[in-house]
Amino acid sequence: MTRLPRIVARAAGNVTSCDHVGGCTLRQAYYRLVVEGLIPHTAPTYRRVSARLAQARREERLPTSSTR
Repeated sequence: MTRLPRIVARAAGNVTSCDHVGGCTLRQAYYRLVVEGLIPHTAPTYRRVSARLAQARREERLPTSSTR
C-alpha cells in the first residue's frame, strides 16, 4: 500500500477530530477512511490498515484519546 503515509496522516486527523466526543478506536478510524473512499472495505485491507494504524499509535504517530 503505497499511500500508507497519507492514510495514517488522514487517520490521525480523524482521531483528533473525534476528541470532543471521547476519541475513537482504531476500528472507527478504519471505517472513517472507508467512508471517505480512501481505502476499500475488504478483509485484507482491514487487517493491513489496522496493523499499520496500531503500529503508528505505538510509535506515537497516531494520537490516542484520553478515554481509550
